[in-house]
Amino acid sequence: MGKIAYIGGKVSKLNIDAVRDRFRLKQIELESMGYEVINPVELVISHGLTNEQWNVIMKFLLPFLCEADVLFLLPCWKFSNGAMLERDTATRLDIPVKYPHMEVKWEEHQTYTYKTA
Repeated sequence: MGKIAYIGGKVSKLNIDAVRDRFRLKQIELESMGYEVINPVELVISHGLTNEQWNVIMKFLLPFLCEADVLFLLPCWKFSNGAMLERDTATRLDIPVKYPHMEVKWEEHQTYTYKTA
């Protein structure tokens, strides 16, 4: 079995279809990299918790985060109390946190040598 990845990002007060698409795209990307993915949006929907209060949803989701080997945060995570809680929890439990939107690929930022006269 591969490593388990958990996706974190803003969900509350956003269009659920757009949120679901964003999390699903990240899930597909991570699965293509060999991860088994925990998608919290799909968990909340599949368990019928979409109308529950935030604290009820977070109490439901945190045990899933604890099973993860790595937390991948979407760019919107800083605007989400839930994602910040997931990040803080992961950090305290020594679960690595990845910020893929902040990673720079070497090919995109080559070092150039300038000739001097």
